[in-house]
Amino acid sequence: MGASTITDLLEIVISFARGYGLTERETEIVYYLSRYGYNNRTLANELFIAEKTVKNHMANIQNKTRTSSTRELLSLIVVQSLMHQQHRVKVTIANSSSKPRRDIASK
Repeated sequence: MGASTITDLLEIVISFARGYGLTERETEIVYYLSRYGYNNRTLANELFIAEKTVKNHMANIQNKTRTSSTRELLSLIVVQSLMHQQHRVKVTIANSSSKPRRDIASK
């Protein structure tokens, strides 16, 4: 993953987390989950917390997002990512169409 892709993913996860009222730690878990696909044990090791704590955070995340599985949660992240990309395309198009064009005929 390139630096801009990682930054984009972080922006997407932060936006997602704000929309669902996730805590900072829950946001961190969603980021690691969506970036690396870590299981609970690996998440626990990476974040220096107990696996049971990860399970508790995941239950809270799923409750807040009204998802019933990690796959369903990740599908929400994918949708958020697609919406983010679509927005960036629209902004790019709007910015490029608002720039003054040089009229070749007037030269």
